[in-house]
Amino acid sequence: MLMGAAAAHGVESAAQAIEPPPAPGPPAGLADSAALRATVFGTPPQDMAPMPSRVPLAEINIALPWARPLPDVFWFDRKLRVWFSAQDKPAPLAILISGTGNDGNTAKLSVLRGALYGAGYHVLTMPSPTFPGFIVSTSSTGVAGDLMQDGQDLYAAMQQIVAHLPRKVRITDIDVLGYSLGGANAAIVKSIDAREGKLKIHRAVMINPPVSLFSSIGRLDKLFASSIGSDGRRRSETSAESRGFARGNAAYFAQQTVLGIFHEGVRALLFEATAQFNRRIADRRQSSRHHRRQLAR
Repeated sequence: MLMGAAAAHGVESAAQAIEPPPAPGPPAGLADSAALRATVFGTPPQDMAPMPSRVPLAEINIALPWARPLPDVFWFDRKLRVWFSAQDKPAPLAILISGTGNDGNTAKLSVLRGALYGAGYHVLTMPSPTFPGFIVSTSSTGVAGDLMQDGQDLYAAMQQIVAHLPRKVRITDIDVLGYSLGGANAAIVKSIDAREGKLKIHRAVMINPPVSLFSSIGRLDKLFASSIGSDGRRRSETSAESRGFARGNAAYFAQQTVLGIFHEGVRALLFEATAQFNRRIADRRQSSRHHRRQLAR
């Protein structure tokens, strides 16, 4: 009976055998996506956003009430400098935050400004919190790099700017966008607004944001320590990675040494030229005094 049942089961299993999977087709998804290819080749011309022929642009300089006392040498950056493009009708506002160390009017932000303005947005572009002008005029601590503190400074500055826009500018909604480090700043600003609700930001868009600032800085610190050492003295390199970093470092130090020698030479020449000029002036003054004494006789 068992043999009969087994035979019958074998026939049934053979009849219900699973067909082999079909041959794989062309790759799809992220590996073949237009977005991934665009990161290498750039955006295809047919996919580029139509750009308006003209984008109005106004520079806004605003003094912020929490600004710290500054030396006179920073007179040019006492006010926060941003750029604004206004629609002539009610429209949503897009606030763009620049990438690491950049002001609010870079080439990349200009392209984004044109695309957003063409899509019907008012556009406000702001510098990165790591931009020197922002640190001087807007940072509440004078030290950039803390994402939460930078986000607080950005959020406070945005409120001041929006409140001081011309009355004819009518804003229906607010979105915040950021490029590179500005993408991380945009996310922080959105999270702050979700709690405080002072701007009622609708959404945040991060363009090429950092995945992990902590990991990136940690790797840089490790490379620095393995090559230079935390005490500023060179360490022996034990890995191919650190040796490669050290070679680049040696080239950098060699370049700096050459530049130092060059600058010392320039300073010596300038010093000598100044000394010669002073001697000639002194000789002329001596000659002039001698001439006046001769006339007086």
